[in-house]
Amino acid sequence: MRSHRRSSRSTVFGRPWRALLLTLGLGLPAAAGPRTPEPAAPCTPEALFLGKGQRDFADTSELLGGDGAPDLVLAVRGCTASVLRHVEISAEDGTVLWDTRPDNDSWTVSVAARQTPEQLLQYPSGELLRTALVWRTTPQGAGAELVLSVSGESPRGQAFQSKPQGKVTLSYADGASESIPLQPAPSPLPPALAPLMGSPPLDAAAVLRDFAAEDVTRQRTAIPRLSEAVTRLEPQESLPVLKLALFSKSDRGPDDIPAAAARALRLLGPRALPAAPALVQTYLRASYPPFKAQLTRALSAMGPDVAPAILGMPPQDSESSPSGRKELLDALEPTDERLVRLFRALVSDDASAAKQAEALSDCKDAGPAFFARAAKNRATVKEASRLLEHSTPRIRHLAAGVLLASGERAPAVRREVKWGALECGEGFARLLRSGPKEDPREGVFLAGSTGMALVPRLVYRQGGWEPVLLGLVSGPSEWFPILPEAAPIRTQTKAIEYTGSCGTPYQALPLLNQEPPNPTGFALSKKTEARPIAEAPAELQSAIQGVLKAQAPDESRLLAKQLRASSWYTGEEDPTTLWREIRPPQDAPARCLAVTASEWLCHTSQGRELRSKAEPNDPLASCQSRFWLRGSVTAMRIIQASRECTTEGLGDLPPPVVEARGALMLEGRAWWLMSVRRPGSDGIGDGDELWGPRGNGMERVASLSPHLERCD
Repeated sequence: MRSHRRSSRSTVFGRPWRALLLTLGLGLPAAAGPRTPEPAAPCTPEALFLGKGQRDFADTSELLGGDGAPDLVLAVRGCTASVLRHVEISAEDGTVLWDTRPDNDSWTVSVAARQTPEQLLQYPSGELLRTALVWRTTPQGAGAELVLSVSGESPRGQAFQSKPQGKVTLSYADGASESIPLQPAPSPLPPALAPLMGSPPLDAAAVLRDFAAEDVTRQRTAIPRLSEAVTRLEPQESLPVLKLALFSKSDRGPDDIPAAAARALRLLGPRALPAAPALVQTYLRASYPPFKAQLTRALSAMGPDVAPAILGMPPQDSESSPSGRKELLDALEPTDERLVRLFRALVSDDASAAKQAEALSDCKDAGPAFFARAAKNRATVKEASRLLEHSTPRIRHLAAGVLLASGERAPAVRREVKWGALECGEGFARLLRSGPKEDPREGVFLAGSTGMALVPRLVYRQGGWEPVLLGLVSGPSEWFPILPEAAPIRTQTKAIEYTGSCGTPYQALPLLNQEPPNPTGFALSKKTEARPIAEAPAELQSAIQGVLKAQAPDESRLLAKQLRASSWYTGEEDPTTLWREIRPPQDAPARCLAVTASEWLCHTSQGRELRSKAEPNDPLASCQSRFWLRGSVTAMRIIQASRECTTEGLGDLPPPVVEARGALMLEGRAWWLMSVRRPGSDGIGDGDELWGPRGNGMERVASLSPHLERCD
């Protein structure tokens, strides 16, 4: 008769280890001969909080994988003989802190058997395996012992760590559940629990090799310790593997392998920037929200330098739509770093990223939190100084807002912030609230007449115009119409408050008597040279016509592209082949002003009517091109152009008729006052514009009316 060795009487959780193995359904080698079954110890549910361990399995999301910080560890015993389906950890007030249910925004719980704490019993999505913890051979009275790992990297997790109270709920396939009150573990930990806090030696290179394998099973085995492995390797070792994994096709769970790669990249922070384009491409293809969140967090961790990679995707990539880029940029954390990211893209060498950043910048970017964050970033403040000379006014306004928030008080900075306040309102205006009222002795004020009073609108000082926003305490008693033949206007010197038709209060200087004839409706606080702008001489008109004729093919293409962007046209064809001009361009006579002994500055406009080639019944498009030109009879060139198209029957205002009224001469430069009238619009859209030199071209300084107010 063969003899066999008696089993050990050692216990865990107070029960024989043989009974525990049976509990887990792992079985034991068959014994040669009869044996007496060992009695099972009574099962008592228990949930102990052990503290912060050394493993890093749990992520700050619903997916498995480390977050770069050691997990909080719990030891749990359940006493129901069934198939475990869900684990939930809740606070004392019932708030769910962690669980294994997908798609509910609660961070996941990593679940393993007590005997094999390195082998998680879950899909990478966090959901328990359908065959996990099947207690087929559970003896009556025996239980199952688990080790749970959760991320404590949240305010709730930190509060739980300092005061571990609440309960663990185990839910089973047959509908049963157990709610087990949480208790702190004894200190020091008993020998049976202490191993749960540790972590075996990690072969980081081996984990990376498994994750790079073509065998999906090996890849998924590497996921729980991938983040930990990546932090121990040099980026040049791990980045090629992680970038390739982002494009892996998953057949189980929500993009589990690419999501694991994204989590690992997040831990590398700015060192993962070379992988940013791959992350962006993956994001634009993704549809599962938790997976997109992983990609977004990885990009957020790279810092503001990631912006050019997000906005500079190749235009030929059909999945790099502007809406997708905007969605991604808006989703990055921290949200108040948005302006920092936009500036980083605006000054980058990637022209497409700079163009996209310019298109995405708007008044919403003028929030106090955005300005405050950008003002604390030295690199962004330097970028703002460069962007103060940007060709787009909106970008200059935002740059000035950052500089003013950082303590810069230069006149040019305050001027741009004022223009920003006029365009966008509160975001910029709050930066100016500490400023003084306007002093009429400083600069030249331009005011518009309401028939009862003069409303100061603009002031020219130190080489530029800026809006009057803070009110005028007092003003001169005599104002001078822009056209020299008009008589002066007399007003009171003390401003009073009026209320506009929209209920908006404004400061104005009451007229002392009936206003004399004033064709422009505007007057200046100081007598200033004003020059009339006459039609160009015949030889100059001829030179301008020659330039416009040479420009005609390009102009037709540019107008067609502009029509492509109109709301009523959604075709995919080349827009330049879709329209025909139904008559030759209609040129308005050019008006010119001599700027030197040999050069002229001229303005003209050109009208076109276009009809669809394929659909003759489509709306007729009326387009107007406006040109600024500079040069002489022998050498004339276009220095600035703008275009506007309207379509009949769609409620659009007709194209405007633009006429140069005169030029103000200030510090040797000419500022053009332009009348803008839209025939048949009953005055809607009519007004005046002030244009002036900027760089080598002309720029619209402001649209003018006697008083500008907003009816919300």
